[in-house]
Amino acid sequence: MLKQLILGTCAVSALLTAGELHTAAMLGDLPKVKELLASGADVEEKDENHRPETVLAIAAQGGKLEILEELLQAGADVDIRDRFECTALVAALQRNRPELVSRLLAAGAKVNDRDHVGWTPLMHAAPYAPLVQLLLEHGADVRACSMDGADAVMWAAENGKVDAVELLLKRGAVLSNRDHYGRTALLFAVERDCKDVVQLLLKNGASVNSRDKKGVSALMLAVREGHRSMAEFLMEHGADVNAEDEAGNTALSMAAKHDRRELAELLLKKKADVNHKNEAGDTPLMIAVEQGWTEMVELLLAAGALVDSRNNMGQTALAVAAQFGQPRAAALLIAGGAALESADDEERTPLLTAAAYGQAEVMKLLLQAGANMNARDEDGYYALHRIAHGPGKNPECAELLFERGMPVDIRTEYGGRTALMATTYFEEREAIAGKLLEAGARIDACDILGQTALMYAAKRGNLELVRLLLAAGADASLKDVFGKDALVHAGSEKIREAISASRAVSPPQASARK
Repeated sequence: MLKQLILGTCAVSALLTAGELHTAAMLGDLPKVKELLASGADVEEKDENHRPETVLAIAAQGGKLEILEELLQAGADVDIRDRFECTALVAALQRNRPELVSRLLAAGAKVNDRDHVGWTPLMHAAPYAPLVQLLLEHGADVRACSMDGADAVMWAAENGKVDAVELLLKRGAVLSNRDHYGRTALLFAVERDCKDVVQLLLKNGASVNSRDKKGVSALMLAVREGHRSMAEFLMEHGADVNAEDEAGNTALSMAAKHDRRELAELLLKKKADVNHKNEAGDTPLMIAVEQGWTEMVELLLAAGALVDSRNNMGQTALAVAAQFGQPRAAALLIAGGAALESADDEERTPLLTAAAYGQAEVMKLLLQAGANMNARDEDGYYALHRIAHGPGKNPECAELLFERGMPVDIRTEYGGRTALMATTYFEEREAIAGKLLEAGARIDACDILGQTALMYAAKRGNLELVRLLLAAGADASLKDVFGKDALVHAGSEKIREAISASRAVSPPQASARK
């Protein structure tokens, strides 16, 4: 109740501060309007501080015909514009006020004037067939386009107004017109699921395979939006089920992405290519796997999707499941015979990918299915290194490997780096480093250059990890094969301060321990 009182008070206050003539027109107070006009009130008064509309527009949108008459008789300019370049005619059209529209047209209102975005009165009238008829009778330009390239028939189509669309077509509306996004009237109607309008447009020559600037076809739009009946209708009228957008996606790709299973079934019955690859090399199966749509995955596999098809990065659907953490999809793929050791272009197996992205559930599935935990990628990294180095940052993944006997200090093929060293490459790896130390990682182990994890962290400016390693007993005085210690490697003053403080209480050493 209090909120309503406050809002009511604010509304009254706004009325009182607006121009008197504006206020009287807004309230429909005809006697007050007459009184103000008789006393010399400016009939074209503008109240820019509080309302953008002119007095004439207020009367028009409010359906106040008598007040409109008074204003016109008092000399109001029928085409006076508000701050958005809209006239009273536009105001009446927007509120579907046929009587006031007729009166304004009779008073000479211009039917082809444009507002601040290039809209003509006919575009504003598009949802209302009787108003469209009125404007057309007074010479409205049916082919005029707004600043974004749209015309009246597009707006009528978007609003599902068959009668308005029909009127516009009879007066010469061009169905091949496109807005700045490449959309035609047909695409507007399809997106809004206006089948009657689509039927009319096709009957009048619209292309069923019309596409926007990104190559998205009418059928793709119907599928994306989940308009089953519309999609069926378009296919019955010859829509190309394998047409591609600029990214190489087909309608089936759209169905896979948005989990439109019923539509996917329809497309497959119409011979949609189940193994089509888009520009990235992704198949509908990979797209569905990435999203985690398990029922869609089952449908595509049953329809003959190739389980080990590869995308442009050499990934299979199982690798995609590993990257995006989709264990249920991964289980379906494994059951469908997906290759566990299929490596991508960086020689990463699905297990290495799952490790890098911290996908513990998928890792567990892969290990249970027999995936090789000793596989290495092109950098010579094992799964444990990928856990330490990758974006996933999940200590639980490391635990899975330790349970199966992976050595905590296993080294890369090139450089002899341990997983603890790999944690230093990026920030926020303290939890992983802690898990490795807890599992017995040798804190002062060194690579082939004699560099320790502390040296790695120091030279990469990883202050938090430097502090963690020092607190865990890392020896700051050890030197690499070049005779450099962690202090020399330090990448910032704060790291130098932390190392210096540690060395003050630690005995010097000659070189790093292997």
